Amino acid sequence: LIVLGSFYRFLSYLLFAFAVLYFELRDTALSVLANSHRLMGALARQTPQKKEEVWFTKVDFKEPVEGFYLFDIKMGKLVASADDEGKAPDLDLAKKHKLVKSFGGQLFEGRWYYLVHDKYLAVLKLAYEPQNPIEKLHVQNVCRLLVGYFLNTLYFDELVEERSKELNRLYLLLETSEYAVQAYNNIETFSKQVLERLDYVLSMDGSLFYIWNKNAQIPEKLVFSSSFISKLSNIRTGELIMDNIEEEKPHGLRKGYIYSKFETEAYLSGVIGFRREGSFTEEELLFLRTVSNQFFHVIKLMKVIEDLEKAQARVRLLSEYDPLTMLYNRKSLEKLIEEEITRASRFNEHFCALLIDIDNFKVINTAYGHHVGDFVLKRVAELLKGSVRHADKLGRLGGDEFLLLLPRANKDTALAVAERLKEKIETTKLEVDGKEIFLSVSVGVVCYPSDAKVMHEVIATAEALVSTAKREGKGKVKAVDETTTSFIVALRETEERVVESIERKNIEVFLQEIVDVRTGKILGFEALMRLRVNSDLLPPARFLSLAEDMGFLPKLDLAMVEKTIMYVKHTDADFFVCLNLSPTGISDVFIERVSRLVQDGGFSPERIVFEITERRAIEDMGETIRLINLLKGFGFRFAIDDFGSGYSSMYYLKYLPVDFVKIEGEFVKGAKTSQLDRVFIKNVVELAKILNIKTIAEFVEDQETLEILKELGVDYAQGYHLGKPEPAQEKLRNLFSKGKNQAPEEEG
Repeated sequence: LIVLGSFYRFLSYLLFAFAVLYFELRDTALSVLANSHRLMGALARQTPQKKEEVWFTKVDFKEPVEGFYLFDIKMGKLVASADDEGKAPDLDLAKKHKLVKSFGGQLFEGRWYYLVHDKYLAVLKLAYEPQNPIEKLHVQNVCRLLVGYFLNTLYFDELVEERSKELNRLYLLLETSEYAVQAYNNIETFSKQVLERLDYVLSMDGSLFYIWNKNAQIPEKLVFSSSFISKLSNIRTGELIMDNIEEEKPHGLRKGYIYSKFETEAYLSGVIGFRREGSFTEEELLFLRTVSNQFFHVIKLMKVIEDLEKAQARVRLLSEYDPLTMLYNRKSLEKLIEEEITRASRFNEHFCALLIDIDNFKVINTAYGHHVGDFVLKRVAELLKGSVRHADKLGRLGGDEFLLLLPRANKDTALAVAERLKEKIETTKLEVDGKEIFLSVSVGVVCYPSDAKVMHEVIATAEALVSTAKREGKGKVKAVDETTTSFIVALRETEERVVESIERKNIEVFLQEIVDVRTGKILGFEALMRLRVNSDLLPPARFLSLAEDMGFLPKLDLAMVEKTIMYVKHTDADFFVCLNLSPTGISDVFIERVSRLVQDGGFSPERIVFEITERRAIEDMGETIRLINLLKGFGFRFAIDDFGSGYSSMYYLKYLPVDFVKIEGEFVKGAKTSQLDRVFIKNVVELAKILNIKTIAEFVEDQETLEILKELGVDYAQGYHLGKPEPAQEKLRNLFSKGKNQAPEEEG
């Protein structure tokens, strides 16, 4: 009975203890639920505010929670807080993080609760140390709720920042194309815009862009961003660029800078970005590469356009100006005279032209060499340029002739100017290689409209007056007067007969041999045009300029081609014939007629070699190349004539699809005495061999010159030493009909 009574007493105590515990936990649980509901509602109504890089929200915590703190472990700083007092605990984050991780990621430590979440450490400040499981569970849930609440804000902020970076980078890629349009093909403007944007997007302290010319081994362009100029002016740019050029990889990260570069056959381009503090990431390098690829592609196109524009500008310059003196050339002078005639006739005004010819210029060339002759021409040009008005137009008509246009000047004024210029030139002593040279000039003065009424009359009359002055002893100024009128009249009568012959196409074909320098075999001929005027045969120098002025040159060229092809068709021997041709003479009618001749057959088109002078070829390079390719399409071949006479530039040779280069005769004649002439010929030969072009030397007048040409590697030669020009029919009959020579075979 005693034992049974003790058992019931113990059971009653247990039931009482359970009842007490049940009602206490029930009250705690209800309190926790109410507090949780209130906390969630408060957080739903509030938005965290950022204060000094820390996100903060005010929460009316209930026991046991008093405050919340969220630390970024990697950054080692507080990033969020919910604490009325605003005081964060002073923690050794690294140690605390390690300790909490060792307890499975969460830890109750007195009045503190710690939770590790990703790279963050959450800390709850408690009013007391929780004892029952419901309170502990409540603390854990509150901590997780606040972590989620603040991370939602933090992640959203980071996400916005990351998306903002991506958008900025995308905008830069899109803006690169826009910048290219805005820059109007200006590489400096375009690259500066891209550099400025790169500095902003990649948070760089500055950047630069360079283009390195690999052939010249010099920087061709160097552009800096504004930030570079203001912050990094102490950087030794030259050494840095040289180091960057030597880099094997096209892109990379280095201490303090990042780079990307692009290489073509002739150029190397590079972008270098700088950061004084901190390093660049692989992600930033990838972005720089992406932008640079598009940037360099645009730069490459811009560079091609820029180089083409420069070449076109040089061609335009050379088509309008004499490259030796940088005065107007003959073509420009003729155009200026036409314009002046139009202006003067419209306003009933007058003007005068002075033709200034250097006396004995050929003697200077022979005695001192062509380089001295060039020096004399340039010095005379300088003297004339320094002695004329701004409104006057000065140019080099050709050879040793200069022409000066004097708008609105009368004859008395023009004569006074002529005497003054003559005295200026003749009183100026020229010193060359320690030798003194004194010049004299003959001047012809022509006035519109009293002396001449059209452009070619102005030039022809002036040339006639200069000829009169030279016949009378040189060093004189001549104008149209009673003593010269009869001469001018006779000249114009002759001109009229020439015009009549031109209109009737009274031309005859003469042939001159072209031989292989090594074997001496006759491989071809040059067909030379002669104009029959009554009983006289005139060379091209006497009538071609007039024919061109009158617009008859295309007809003469076509007649010459037809007659030459006739001789080729009716000769069994295999040889080629060179024909002079003016680009202005290649009209639609000419091409149509030539194509018909090819279709009719009876000859191989490659036996006809059309010659275009260097000056004519370069005046309009684009049109010349088009016409050459058009006629080569029919099977004809082409040669550049008088190479070295006009522009002395081998630059253009690589652009002209020609088969032969005929070296200007002045260089050939001077080869015996002038090292400079021999060097020029050798350079032409070497370049021609590289371009697979045959070379022909003109004006070979003796065996010594022929031997020199052989040593220099010239392929073919022509000149009086090898054969004089003779009528085509007679030349072909003598060479091939009587068996004087074997029929020529052209080398492949």
